[in-house]
Amino acid sequence: MWLEAGFEAAWIETACGIPRASIQSAIIEARNLGIRRNFGARYSAQIVNADIWTATAGRTSAIGSRRRLRALQVMGWTNEAIAAETGISFVTLASIQRGSATKVHARLYHPIREAYERLADVDGGSKYAKMRATKRGFLPPAAWDDPDTDPDTDQQDDVVDDVAIERALQGVDPLSLTAAERREAVKRHLAAGGTATSFQRITGIVASRYTEQESIPA
Repeated sequence: MWLEAGFEAAWIETACGIPRASIQSAIIEARNLGIRRNFGARYSAQIVNADIWTATAGRTSAIGSRRRLRALQVMGWTNEAIAAETGISFVTLASIQRGSATKVHARLYHPIREAYERLADVDGGSKYAKMRATKRGFLPPAAWDDPDTDPDTDQQDDVVDDVAIERALQGVDPLSLTAAERREAVKRHLAAGGTATSFQRITGIVASRYTEQESIPA
């Protein structure tokens, strides 16, 4: 179940105390032979009683972290402010928030979760962050009972913020753009006579990753 939910072997090992070798052999049996390992009484008890969210190594799905970062933006917290609270780089936080990162390591998961618990009821003070979050359809903290396990919602990841795109094309905060916004930014830059090279120089983003054109001006 934990493997299917996206937890890596190292994550499970440090959460429940089962040797990684036993977990990895169970993975191999399940993938190659279709056999589900029946652990003994001791390991079974450790699995049942473990708090999977206490892991100190390995990676898990980025969904919970992404929801927390987006909810904090709704509250007016910028990624720069969250970076100061967590010690995690702005670039990494932006990648998780926009959905580029599909998994997060325990060393990132815990600081983000702790910051969320401290700040979810506190106004971050940035009207621009709130505006962007609203335009992107981000959900507030109140929308989640548990950001890690709540079912998916109708939140849209294809909504774009025109102001954020125009600012990015001027070199302002381009790394916070979502994938949909990056595609639109590339489209607008090329339509205005720009090139892939000039786009990357301004934004730091590789244009070819966000266009469906077979070729774009270099």
